[in-house]
Amino acid sequence: MPTPDVFPTATPGYSAPHHTPGRLDPTSKYGQALIKEHALVAKEVEANWSGRGQHVEFQTNDIVPVEVGRAIGHSSTALVESVLCRRIRLARKSVRVHRRAKLEDLVKEVAYLNRLRHPHVVQLVGSYLQGTTFAILLYPVATGDLTKFLSEWRPSGTWYDGRKPSSPFVLAERNLSQFIVCLVHAISYLHEQGIRHMDIKPSNMLVHERRELGEQPFRGFYLPEVAAGEARGRASDMFSLGCVFTQMLTPLVGMSLVGYDDFRAGASDDDSFQANLPRVDQWIQQVARGIKSMPADGAYAVPPLDFIGLLQSMVKRVCT
Repeated sequence: MPTPDVFPTATPGYSAPHHTPGRLDPTSKYGQALIKEHALVAKEVEANWSGRGQHVEFQTNDIVPVEVGRAIGHSSTALVESVLCRRIRLARKSVRVHRRAKLEDLVKEVAYLNRLRHPHVVQLVGSYLQGTTFAILLYPVATGDLTKFLSEWRPSGTWYDGRKPSSPFVLAERNLSQFIVCLVHAISYLHEQGIRHMDIKPSNMLVHERRELGEQPFRGFYLPEVAAGEARGRASDMFSLGCVFTQMLTPLVGMSLVGYDDFRAGASDDDSFQANLPRVDQWIQQVARGIKSMPADGAYAVPPLDFIGLLQSMVKRVCT
């Protein structure tokens, strides 16, 4: 299925470069943010998911032209659902506008996403405002996130008692190793664009399944959210990425993620990485020993031991 870089365009309803339809006040902070970020350019030149342009303001009684499917996930501030738009399955992230989630800030998030074109970063399709709900439409739809993947993954694609699981997250060891490469490329691309992610963690990393040549399943990573930041924020991203890598390598060598959490916390209730760096380093050394003991026939496609040294330097200290 092609990515929706351009949707079929309906008969233009407005064509001035920054014309604001409906009740939108172009002098408001929200309106000015839309204009500044070029979110209101003429709909005939946009990715036109709605027939009214890339960004649309719907009245509360308007029908948004999407068919809502399953819920993918949620947080304290957002709900992510699968929706069908013009026969293309998209992810819709809905945020309730309030004092801490200002419209102009949400428009900036959309603008950053709109700049990005990378195989492992989600693609912005469009956005809309309806009442107090601001929604962002993204492609592709994820099968799940890395947290779920790692919690259900077992070495050699089996549960520990030998049963074959029905989960869509079961993959060979080489695929989990390949995910590390996906993440490196994605974060490198963001930094090249002058953007830091600022919230790198397994729950923010999406796993998507698509079919490639030969009908072999392929899954890749997609980073769903980004935020602008200063250059110094890149170091913080690298620390967080290193922490995620330690989590990814743990099941790869047959060790327990729950055990990793308990090991970091020790006798305390704090299992955070930044508060337990010596224990994180000890765990990395255990992972390194696990890699040394794995078969050398390439079946597992584990990272080389040189990667362990790089990993240790990434999580040596919390960077600010």
